[in-house]
Amino acid sequence: MAVMESNESLSNYEIKAPISGTIIERHAHVGELHQDAEPLFVIADLSTVWVDLRIYQKDLPHVRKGQMVSISTGVNQPEYQGTISYLGPVVSEDTRTALARVVVKNAENLLRPGTFVTARVTVDETEVPLVVPQSAIQTIEDKASIFVHTDEGFRPVTITTGRTTTEQAEVLAGLQTGQRYAAKGAFTLKAQMSKASFGDGHNH
Repeated sequence: MAVMESNESLSNYEIKAPISGTIIERHAHVGELHQDAEPLFVIADLSTVWVDLRIYQKDLPHVRKGQMVSISTGVNQPEYQGTISYLGPVVSEDTRTALARVVVKNAENLLRPGTFVTARVTVDETEVPLVVPQSAIQTIEDKASIFVHTDEGFRPVTITTGRTTTEQAEVLAGLQTGQRYAAKGAFTLKAQMSKASFGDGHNH
């Protein structure tokens, strides 16, 4: 049996990344020839991510650098907080929007590049004496009501609301500071109360 000899030798080439991070693209494959200008891998530091928002022209007067932004990727997903670090000076002719960039910490790597998000920009802040979540407010007999905790259980009380957002409402009357109320599950309490009232009426 003849043994073929070769003068060729194999060498290991060490490739060092300029930064620590996660490989998000791979262009290196066994047997391929790569030119010096071609990247082998694309590495990104995902501990913080840029969130690019498109701000409509009508909203631009209310948006500025440094404002707080809440970022959400969907229903029942955690929210992330950041501030606007860059506001583009140009409005796109196609979309009539301008770019606002938010830097968000991504310690758990749950935010992935390319994901669509919903953002809420805090354009103004006002201190109010008493605020409740919108989930606590139910309409009972055409009046805004909250279920307050008593010794006999929860009972609805009519309230007067002031300024509101999609998540919170200012309470002007009907609820006192320190009173315990149902911040969650108010819809279930209303349904149970309606069911009980229907049963009483039916028995009579």
